[in-house]
Amino acid sequence: MKRFFSVRYLVLVIAGLAIAYHFHITRKRFVDGNAQLKTELSDLKGEWIELRLKEGATAYAKQELIKVNKEMDRLSDEAAQIRQSVSVEQLAIESLEKRKKALFFEYREQVRRGAKGMRFDEMRTPQGKHYENIEIIKVGPDGVSFWHGAAGSASGSGIGLDELPSEWVKRFMFTKEELEWARSWTSADGTKTAYGKFKSYDEDTGIVTIDDGASKLLFDIDKLSVANRKWLEKQALKGKAEAVAIFEELDKQVIGSKIKKGVLSKLEGDHFFDFTMSNAPDYYVVYYSASW
Repeated sequence: MKRFFSVRYLVLVIAGLAIAYHFHITRKRFVDGNAQLKTELSDLKGEWIELRLKEGATAYAKQELIKVNKEMDRLSDEAAQIRQSVSVEQLAIESLEKRKKALFFEYREQVRRGAKGMRFDEMRTPQGKHYENIEIIKVGPDGVSFWHGAAGSASGSGIGLDELPSEWVKRFMFTKEELEWARSWTSADGTKTAYGKFKSYDEDTGIVTIDDGASKLLFDIDKLSVANRKWLEKQALKGKAEAVAIFEELDKQVIGSKIKKGVLSKLEGDHFFDFTMSNAPDYYVVYYSASW
């Protein structure tokens, strides 16, 4: 009988312990689950706050964007007004430039017409010709004609723009452009002379290109006069020094480094000529077209 109660008591004890362990485990799981839920809830709350902040930032950015768009519209209107004003000012400047040019030509013509009868004791050309007791007959766009020599035995002469002494160039207001177009190009034997503006010289072929206003003239440098060759050599040295400086600056530019000598051409009148930039541009305007 005692043994029966002992076994029954043991079973009850074991059952009680099992129930207690079950409740302990269940409580632990509940506590752990509750802690996890609190953590997740805290994370969700953080995300919610972050979303609200982003929503607020988005709303603020939207308001700022509206303000910026309004400001851009206002600035666009102002820019349009400024462009219109600049266009008006540009037209006014162009008009003044034309007026200035017209007045210059008018005054120059008066100076040249008033030169008739002007006297000079002597005059020496850059080529070494010497004249005395000079009286101007006419000053024209291509040169000066005059009497020279002793009274009673004076003879008439004329010199082209390429022979004008520097003081006459200034006095009669000959421009650099006029002098360039009037440059003389004489054959080595002195029998032939052409007049025109120097365009280019190719050292590899020895070909000199001249524009006489109607067409391109090509000369072999070896067939030109000594004076012409010396002038070309001087221009070549000057051009090389300038080209070195320009190319060094162009090398620093993405576009400039691609458009050195031999790439560019320039249209003057009805003819294209080889062109080398005389300075490195600060910016480029690029035009392109495409079809789809």
